[in-house]
Amino acid sequence: MKKSKEQILNDLDYRIRTLTDITNTNPGSVARTFLEVLTEEFYEFYTELELAVTMGFVSTATGRYLDLIGELLNCIRIDGETDENYRSRIVNQVYVVAGANLTAIRLKALSVDGVKDVIFKEYAHGAGSFSCYVITDDAQTSAATLRAVQSAINDTKAYGIYGEVKSPVLIPIELMVRLIFSSDTSSAEKTAIRQSVVNEVRSYIDNMVLGETLIVNELIQRVMDVSTKIQDLDIYGMKVNGVSRYVANTSSKWDERFILDVLDIT
Repeated sequence: MKKSKEQILNDLDYRIRTLTDITNTNPGSVARTFLEVLTEEFYEFYTELELAVTMGFVSTATGRYLDLIGELLNCIRIDGETDENYRSRIVNQVYVVAGANLTAIRLKALSVDGVKDVIFKEYAHGAGSFSCYVITDDAQTSAATLRAVQSAINDTKAYGIYGEVKSPVLIPIELMVRLIFSSDTSSAEKTAIRQSVVNEVRSYIDNMVLGETLIVNELIQRVMDVSTKIQDLDIYGMKVNGVSRYVANTSSKWDERFILDVLDIT
């Protein structure tokens, strides 16, 4: 723990009185002058020592000192990156350097441009294999992105381990919705609200993860929250993968992902 100047001076005064024959350490004495000079030197030492200890750990280092720790693991700060985000990458870089583990493979896959998330399925093709399902902002993951992720995984996985990169199975959802507006809602307002409803429903469905269940009450609540002008709504039609269904909660398989295909709003 860093000592204050007063603590250092008192410790030195005690030592010189108990370990030597010097007894006069009052202000103005020669001994006191030496003690005050030594106090200044020791205080600077404690300051430098505290800085070295603080900046020597990932959890407390900041700025250039954090950069130096990252460089030891070949983890360079991205332009404009905050200390907090950079610190997290440095911690995970330990697993990347080790290689051939799930964290290393996941981080390598996420480093590909356009990849939002990746889901792994172990033993998808027997012992020593796995499948990596790539999630992007676009429902249809491009072949170029899949190839880039496959290349990244091949560079990271252990020799003899088979890893296959795949796009999730997309399940299109069609919804027919009737909105009931308050009587004072103008035509222009209705048009704007309908567009906002489309955006909200698309955001809900297109951001669902693999295997997630579409909850009708959640969908209804999100639509109702769009505007106070919406008094009620009626979902009078629903198709899943082109097949008409009762309007009810709908589950997907672990490798499937819902996407909004058609939203008919009246």
